Amino acid sequence: MGAVKGAAEGSLLGVGAADAGAPLASPAGSGRNSAVTLLQIYVVTLVALPNDIGLPGVPGLNPPTLVALFGLAVWMASVALGLHRPTIRPNPTRLSLLALWLATSLSLVAMQFTSPTADQVAGSTRWLLQLAAWTGVILLAADFISSQAEVHRILRTLTWAGAVMGLVALVQFQFRIDLATYLRYVPGFVEKAAGYTAIGERGGKARVAGTALHPIELGVTAATILPLAIVAALRARGRWWWNWGPVALVAVPLVVSLSRSAVIALTLSFGFLLVCLRPAQRLVALGAAAAGTVATFALAPGALGTLLASFTAAAADSSVQKRQLQAPIVERLVAEHPWFGRGGGTLVPATRYTNIVFNNIYDNQYFGMAIEFGLVGVTVITLGYLLLPPVVALVARGRSADPDLRLLAGALAGTAAVAIPTAYTFDSFAFPKAAGMQALAVGLIGAVWHLVRLERDPNHEVGNARIDGTLDRPDADQLDAP
Repeated sequence: MGAVKGAAEGSLLGVGAADAGAPLASPAGSGRNSAVTLLQIYVVTLVALPNDIGLPGVPGLNPPTLVALFGLAVWMASVALGLHRPTIRPNPTRLSLLALWLATSLSLVAMQFTSPTADQVAGSTRWLLQLAAWTGVILLAADFISSQAEVHRILRTLTWAGAVMGLVALVQFQFRIDLATYLRYVPGFVEKAAGYTAIGERGGKARVAGTALHPIELGVTAATILPLAIVAALRARGRWWWNWGPVALVAVPLVVSLSRSAVIALTLSFGFLLVCLRPAQRLVALGAAAAGTVATFALAPGALGTLLASFTAAAADSSVQKRQLQAPIVERLVAEHPWFGRGGGTLVPATRYTNIVFNNIYDNQYFGMAIEFGLVGVTVITLGYLLLPPVVALVARGRSADPDLRLLAGALAGTAAVAIPTAYTFDSFAFPKAAGMQALAVGLIGAVWHLVRLERDPNHEVGNARIDGTLDRPDADQLDAP
């Protein structure tokens, strides 16, 4: 009976019984994993496609959200049918999901005492859809990835998706042609009126958004992808230009977005990667960074100067002044519902708060979380969803003896850590690419945690007495009986 149960646990979408911890893998060791395929589709739709398209009449349901929600449905069906047992793979990144759902639940309960408008109710529904999508991405990656090779398949796909994003941004910057217009022609989807501006200006230079909704999102997304693209290229086989050409395109938005947030994000993500590289690799990486800077001077003269000026003249910058003006407004709004907020997703445009008509709290996710989730919620999300994942990645790195796995963990730590400062510089949860990349990073950190544990204890995944106390025991038949 125990053997039959073990075989049944591997049947969803075709999985060998030998790997019940990864129930989406294909049979007979073919190396295919349907969860990995779903995540590859997710990163392509998230990064390469513009995210201002959606299903007609259903706000918030863009292609990556739909893929992620399908992934969540697959995970839930696996658990409901007994084909996957989450207890086999305990994972600290689940605390990140707990933090998001706990803060959301408390805020939605508090929302019932605020007389929400129809727009605010609709906003809370969109937030729940977004949260469910992130949950699907995190659970798929953390529970169903079973090898480093599968992680690198996802990273390679992510690299090419980032290269498409970078190519669109480069053409926008150099020729003022928006290729993203053609990427919106996805059957069944329509463009949403989101105020999308592909090509703007800063300091007399073109400032572009690529396939993102805003140049800030473009730059921050590129900064989160770059270290992962480098790790994937280091492991890839084949001709060097095929491996490193996409990485160069991924780096393009870091310049053409003309974003301070991108510089901050790159400093953090690339800094983590540099520390984790071997000395010889570190020298090459620094040399490549210097060469990239020289190439920027040659191909985009004045771009670096404009970017530097945005830092040195920050006090006179309109966006910085706007943040300063927002602080007392935020204090007033938080004071109205200080502990649990007014409800996730309820901070909608053109909503009247007190005696001020204020078109959203932009440029600071912490402000938005404090208003929507209260002081309790913003603390829980910051600690559980923003701070915990990079810590988990660093702990996993310290426990591994595999140099490739250590490098991967370090790169993911840097990618996840980007969300901590950039949540202060823009409202990151409102931008699909930035928010979706954070969810992917958390999920992959969960996968790395599992791979490190498997490295230290190869038997833990198949279900021994220390983990679930049911499989591979002499009394398994009795335990399986009704």
